[in-house]
Amino acid sequence: MRIRIFLLAFLAIILVVFLCCAKSQKIENQDDDLFHLNELDKAIPKALKFAGLAPKKYPLKFTFTDKKTNKSVTDIELVITIQKGNMILHPNNKGTINFAVDRNFMKLDPICNIKRNGKEAKGVKMTIDFSGQISSLNPEKPIEYITLADKETKKDGEITIYYNKKYEKEAEKILEKAKEYVGILNRILNVKITPWSIVINEGTLSSAFVSEKEEHSVLIYSINYEKDFSHVYIHEVTEQNLDQIFLKDPPRWIADGLAEYIPSFIILHKLHYLKKLYTDYFKDNYLSKGEKTFDIWKWERLSFPDNKVTTIAFDKQAFYYPMACYFWYKICQKQGNEIITNFLNKIDKNKEYSEEELIDILTELSGMDIKKELNIDIKKIIEFINNN
Repeated sequence: MRIRIFLLAFLAIILVVFLCCAKSQKIENQDDDLFHLNELDKAIPKALKFAGLAPKKYPLKFTFTDKKTNKSVTDIELVITIQKGNMILHPNNKGTINFAVDRNFMKLDPICNIKRNGKEAKGVKMTIDFSGQISSLNPEKPIEYITLADKETKKDGEITIYYNKKYEKEAEKILEKAKEYVGILNRILNVKITPWSIVINEGTLSSAFVSEKEEHSVLIYSINYEKDFSHVYIHEVTEQNLDQIFLKDPPRWIADGLAEYIPSFIILHKLHYLKKLYTDYFKDNYLSKGEKTFDIWKWERLSFPDNKVTTIAFDKQAFYYPMACYFWYKICQKQGNEIITNFLNKIDKNKEYSEEELIDILTELSGMDIKKELNIDIKKIIEFINNN
């Protein structure tokens, strides 16, 4: 019994870390073929299913873009076919559809097809985002749908805080913090920041889904569970606004590395990683196996080429974040934090860069061997986590 309790507790901790650290995972329908939604279920960690911790529903965000121009597509319909018939959904004016998928629904082998005027829509890319933030440790608890119209609001510019009346003081403090963070990010990234709005929620682990259209992305902040929204907010706003700089998504050692380093060492001045959990993981999965380094620039991406799932251990993803953060820590210790702004200013917003080209730009700017720096020393990452 004790072993089982310990196992469940450990898995719960892993899930908490995964949910807090994991960015939205993206699935791209590369071709104009049909997409089977039950492929999503294969991407859920087996350990969570075994422990009964996998949630029953997954709120999804479908985004439709033109393959040539990358502009939003709104004049199509998403047809989801199951044995009993079709479900037809239409995107909003930003080319997105929010839809919560039940795991039992997935078992019916729902097939997605994009149509325009009753015919197959050619040249449209469908991306499905599903976020670890929107999950629950209690698999029996249904997803909570938040209605923004029922909330009080505090607004400053493009930032809106949604809250219940009893959290008015908290909402004021959160709005001030969000404004401060957006101002700092404006200076670091050297772009006009598109901020996230925030919903103060009472659920555990942000197990909720905003069902209405929102002009900007919304962070669900669980006031009863999370100590502070700051790190996650800065991370997500940083990562989203890098899209203004990079025409093509940058590698994760850039996007997630900066999104982790900036809150940890420029704004909040503290790491948020659980020291024992992370150091034990690196010792058990690297050092004990004789692996002394890890090439963070090979950080795997979740991808579904040709509608087939590329298996990737989701529960390992959380452990790459401190590695990417440590990479930028090393660079900035030698070159100063201004190297970040200087690097981003070198990026031509109208050009797609290969990973090698980005490495070359940072190498020239820093005078450091970036490929070598991307090879993370496991003993040093353990020291980094324990000493910060």
